Amino acid sequence: MSDSRKRKRAVKTTTSSSSSKSKSSPSSLAEAYDQSVRPYIDLVDSLRSSGVDKDVSLPSVVVIGDQSTGKSSVLEAMSGVQLPRGTGIVTRCALELRLKKLRGRDAGGQWKGQLRYVKPGEEPVIKNLANAEEVEEAVREAQNALAGKGKGISKDSKIELEVFSSNVPDLTLIDLPGITRVAAQGQPHNIGEQVKRLIKKHIGEEETIILCVIPCTSDIATTEALQFAQEVDPEGDRTLGVLTRADQTGPGEENNVIDIVQQRGDVQLKLGCTVVKCRSQKDVEERMPLEEALDIEENFFRQHKVFQKLEPSTTGIRQLALKLTRQLVSHIQACLPNLLKDVERALIDTTGKLKKLGSPLPKDKQRYLTEALLKFSKTLTAASRGDSFLQEINDHGHLFMKNVRSCFGKFANSIKLLCPGMLRNVTTCTLQYI
Repeated sequence: MSDSRKRKRAVKTTTSSSSSKSKSSPSSLAEAYDQSVRPYIDLVDSLRSSGVDKDVSLPSVVVIGDQSTGKSSVLEAMSGVQLPRGTGIVTRCALELRLKKLRGRDAGGQWKGQLRYVKPGEEPVIKNLANAEEVEEAVREAQNALAGKGKGISKDSKIELEVFSSNVPDLTLIDLPGITRVAAQGQPHNIGEQVKRLIKKHIGEEETIILCVIPCTSDIATTEALQFAQEVDPEGDRTLGVLTRADQTGPGEENNVIDIVQQRGDVQLKLGCTVVKCRSQKDVEERMPLEEALDIEENFFRQHKVFQKLEPSTTGIRQLALKLTRQLVSHIQACLPNLLKDVERALIDTTGKLKKLGSPLPKDKQRYLTEALLKFSKTLTAASRGDSFLQEINDHGHLFMKNVRSCFGKFANSIKLLCPGMLRNVTTCTLQYI
């Protein structure tokens, strides 16, 4: 057989083999997607867990919105867990929600979670959660521990909630307190300013994707959440809009929603907008399963006389989760070169600070103290004799007395210039050092 015929046969065999593989193993696409997405999100999560975010800005998705805009409902729909609900400020400190999708034959039905927080000056508190029903109470307890049992917020602390399930996307979100204007009873009078500063601190970083949650029933262009986003992202390069409560819109509002999603209105967001319909309070109380709620949502948009005009990719929680995951991974990839430089810069800076602190304290602290006092005594003795003195911190490493003699010499030359006859009155004791 000729070489050309062999090559053609080899190509044909390879093609048919790869084709049969793709047909016979649909899970290979999911595995490839998992390998292209999960490492990036896990990398940033591990850096954040190590505390790197205190010195380096890390890529993230931050969720903002006015009070009672459906922000918690969106997070619940994506995570499958019940978060604290109620009136007023319900999210009282930053909540970092890490969603990890379980894959494989045995993944179905599995669920596990872990909640973690740290109070200043104390050891981390870690709570393992056996099922999704435990999340709401665990988050409330953590918020009370960090922000107190009143109605205030914690500006510096955060709660980390990790959820492993086959029904969640690979995604990390940071939820912030809802925007408020008037302090309710029991809240600090400046609660609105506190929330505003907290939000702007998180969304002001260029590495942050802003997930702006807005009800379809409001005047979208004038919502305060969108105004916050536009202040730090005027071009809309890193802002993604989520329009909630699609099932509560009236005839006039529906067309406004269409215009915004299709980028025909005054609001232009380059990451686009997604319209969603989440579970109602009644659905939550009746414990409607997440998958059932998502199926009902898809049918709603497919059958709605106005919203069915929208592209399927712009409607529903499933599409929102997919879009967010892709945007976050793309954002991480774009930020990696600068992130690497920032980490290296912070490492050099921290290493320098550690060197200035000296060697770490040994276990035998009494012996260490004795040796330090002995070294200090020897240093003073050496200085009194004019021997080497603190050469470690002397730029030139010269002897202490040599530097003193040099100063005396400069002083004598100055006297000679200003008052030549004055040297005759200098004592013999002083002249020996000139």
